[in-house]
Amino acid sequence: MPKLRGFSNAKFQKKFNVVNLDALEALAVSGVSEITIQVLLDTRVITKKSLPVKLLGQGTLSKKLSVHVHAASETAKSAIEKAGGTLHIISDSSEA
Repeated sequence: MPKLRGFSNAKFQKKFNVVNLDALEALAVSGVSEITIQVLLDTRVITKKSLPVKLLGQGTLSKKLSVHVHAASETAKSAIEKAGGTLHIISDSSEA
């Protein structure tokens, strides 16, 4: 019987739908002012409804938006606040 080497943390890894600021900017240009999970699904920015959504800070944001996601990076938070928008962190149980 082979000896197992090391420890794998793969089964405990948390997976996210990743959305960058440049995707939100494209939605804002098209006229959307409130970004929710359903809006992201309808516009096909994300594809898996079962995974939580994490906002990352790649890109720039110039429009005021109200964003509802499960998690966000510090750079994304500061970019949304700098543009005059609001960020709402939702819990996993309320949006599944």
